[in-house]
Amino acid sequence: MKGKKTSSIGFLSDERRMNVALTRAKRSLWVVGDSDVLKANHVWKRLVDHFEREGMLRDGGNQNDFQLHGRWEGPS
Repeated sequence: MKGKKTSSIGFLSDERRMNVALTRAKRSLWVVGDSDVLKANHVWKRLVDHFEREGMLRDGGNQNDFQLHGRWEGPS
């Protein structure tokens, strides 16, 4: 997702679509976007704040944040 801090997040602001996108993940979920833009929406703000509190938010500028910490063995 590309945007400016004052941009809207378009279809991602539709809570029904967001719910479908976030609840379909079976093994893992990656949300890639500008956290400041996402936080413009109250629902996304709660999710991003949760990621921050749990230490799950990664900065795209820090390549060390993206090293794999395990190996996915595939579906069981």
